[in-house]
Amino acid sequence: MKILIETANLLEVSHAQQLTTLDGVVMTIGSLDRLEAVNRHKAITAISDCMQGAVTVDLRAVASEDAMLLETGEYSKIHGSLGVAVPMGPGGIRACTALSGQGARTTVTRIVAASQALLAARAGASAVRVSIGELEDDGRDGLSLVAEIIDLFTGYNFKTEVLVAGVRHVAHAMAAARLGVDGAVMSLGVLEAMYGVPG
Repeated sequence: MKILIETANLLEVSHAQQLTTLDGVVMTIGSLDRLEAVNRHKAITAISDCMQGAVTVDLRAVASEDAMLLETGEYSKIHGSLGVAVPMGPGGIRACTALSGQGARTTVTRIVAASQALLAARAGASAVRVSIGELEDDGRDGLSLVAEIIDLFTGYNFKTEVLVAGVRHVAHAMAAARLGVDGAVMSLGVLEAMYGVPG
């Protein structure tokens, strides 16, 4: 299972790299909003250089397909292999189709049903991201959904990776690992907690 951390903080990325072989960084809108607007571009550039492009940035301009493509073009100027995340929905799927056709690395987020994951995979998404923590908040079993998606993708031999986000504690990470997810997006705190010894 790949380990990715959710942050827009270069110091956190550096610390995570000392803890494990870090597979990627996910810069959500929430993590970027913790920075002043003037510093966001600098953070994306610095972390992309540090991670050699193994970074995915959630798009802000999600009102239309054209807006998403335009914002992606701006990010591609920062680092050629910088990935972007688009939200599930007709516009997001159209943008994913266009971007994957250009060879861009795309993740489709806000997946709450296996049918949505199927549409994303058919659109050429590099990954789908399921936020198990948010689904739990809504009274749903996010891990069961992840298991369903993995089974679906295996049956059709899709290359799209299944990522879990909203990993709030070690139990989440380990449950996802047992399901065979491709990667888990977690905070630095959860990564640090993985070194804990059960009592």
